[in-house]
Amino acid sequence: MAEESLQERNERALNATSTNELEKLAEDEDEDVRLRVARNANTPASVLEQLAADENWQVRFNVAENMNTPVSVLEKLAEDDERDIRNYVAKNENTSVSILEKLADDKDDYLRINVAEHKNTSVSVLEKLAEDDYTSVRSGVAGNSNTPSSLLEKLAQDDDLGVRYGVAQNNNTPVSLLEKLGNDEEQAVRYWVAQN
Repeated sequence: MAEESLQERNERALNATSTNELEKLAEDEDEDVRLRVARNANTPASVLEQLAADENWQVRFNVAENMNTPVSVLEKLAEDDERDIRNYVAKNENTSVSILEKLADDKDDYLRINVAEHKNTSVSVLEKLAEDDYTSVRSGVAGNSNTPSSLLEKLAQDDDLGVRYGVAQNNNTPVSLLEKLGNDEEQAVRYWVAQN
């Protein structure tokens, strides 16, 4: 029997549904094969946990992105030295409130934006991020559906157009606040008030 080519193994790694097959492919010497196993939506939690410790950062990156990755593995990856891996943990919809709390303190601006926009971010973290120096982080808070109206009122007075724009777009912005934003000096803010 002829040995399977790298292309064939890559194809199997992306499309396999069998746990046994994915376990074997997760130990492949080629990092591209392991990367595709990490990306596969059928990869079981035990294999994703194994791949989360892979020496190749791109394999770990794909584990962080996989929607089947368990919270315990996301917790480990949230402490990875690679910024991109932490960023994908912050984007993963399964990321827990406690992980997001830790990531909210990260030095990386883009990571804090992802935390500010995440559906699981707690009100206390949103309040903290509403004070962030980076305007795009505050804008992420302004657009988050979890942001309470009291915080939206504060953000509606922000000097930055993007932050006020986020408040105007937020479906949870109270009508009284939308009426105030309807008089905003910036046309883009007024436009989104009208759309909301």
